[in-house]
Amino acid sequence: MRHSDFDALSTELDAARKAAEDGREGEDVVTFNGVRFLVRPSGAGAGKGQKRIYYRWQLQSENGLLIQLMNREHPHRTMPNASVRATSVLLMQFGADRVWQEAQSLVEAMGCTIERNKLSRVDACVDLPEMSINALCTPYVAGHCVTRARAHSVFEHEDHIVSVESAVHSFGREMSGFVVGQDELKLRVYDKVREANLVPEKIAAVVLCRWGYWTSTATRVEFQIRRKPLKDFGVDTVADWFAKRAEICDYLCTQWFRLTSGPVDRDHADRAETLAEWLLVQQAFAAWAGKPDYICLESLVTEECQPTNLLQQALGLLVSYFARTGTKIASNKAFLEVADQKLSKQIGPRNLAAEVKRRALELGLLPTNFKEFETDL
Repeated sequence: MRHSDFDALSTELDAARKAAEDGREGEDVVTFNGVRFLVRPSGAGAGKGQKRIYYRWQLQSENGLLIQLMNREHPHRTMPNASVRATSVLLMQFGADRVWQEAQSLVEAMGCTIERNKLSRVDACVDLPEMSINALCTPYVAGHCVTRARAHSVFEHEDHIVSVESAVHSFGREMSGFVVGQDELKLRVYDKVREANLVPEKIAAVVLCRWGYWTSTATRVEFQIRRKPLKDFGVDTVADWFAKRAEICDYLCTQWFRLTSGPVDRDHADRAETLAEWLLVQQAFAAWAGKPDYICLESLVTEECQPTNLLQQALGLLVSYFARTGTKIASNKAFLEVADQKLSKQIGPRNLAAEVKRRALELGLLPTNFKEFETDL
């Protein structure tokens, strides 16, 4: 995301954050495009290891959007300087398409331009009013299912796996749902009425915007998909998700996991007949996401670049430059001499030592020995 006036925005947000830290209610609120945002008194981290980043400002909107901003004026090719999250209530009320449009308009009102977006998580779900959770829990507990979810590496080369990493939830002696899969890609099946009744806003949203009427019995089937499997499905941006969600949802509820009408022959798992109630789940996903066109879900090319590859890129760019400008190069020595002359002219008054230190700081890669990097930024 690129800022048109970063100094003005950061000053406004810092003042609101300081007010939040001091407990000065009212002064911790900012408004963009007619929407009020409560600035939280602390920032938030995201990511793991070397990819961990920190958002200095967290803006909680009155309509359920959370916008997080880094203290960084210019965007980076691989490091996001902003994050937008939507609550489940907001998504139930308006749908993902409308919420994404609203997020873009609010970011624009802040004086920012989205240069690129990356989708980090999606919770794709459908509700089945009048379907008891036992209709799906009972066959699952009996082992009547086929899934590609893996719990151990011993199943690495199997197409269909019956044993999975899973958990069954209960309320007293009554089953209330189950979970299949790991953190990156996970299936949740649960009693939506019991879950929503804990939050009045949720039950109101689901009745008014999804079911259209009140029922005491309803089951939700939800796939939690994080960044890595999204990339495996060829999804990078929000637009990619909208374009491919029909294929992805169809794959998840027909091939990645499905309940069967009886025991599964491990040697011929693909022959097991799909449970009638699970066919309703598949139909519900198709009704929401659309029928698949069976486009190819090719994995995205990794964006990670080894440091030596950067040198190869720099070398290739110099070769192309000399070829395009008609520069005659008689030897490797001449290549390096001419390259030194051209680069020295381009560097001019720039302080590259300071720029290298700054870039290492941005990437979180500063060395432990700072002596060789001692220079003013």
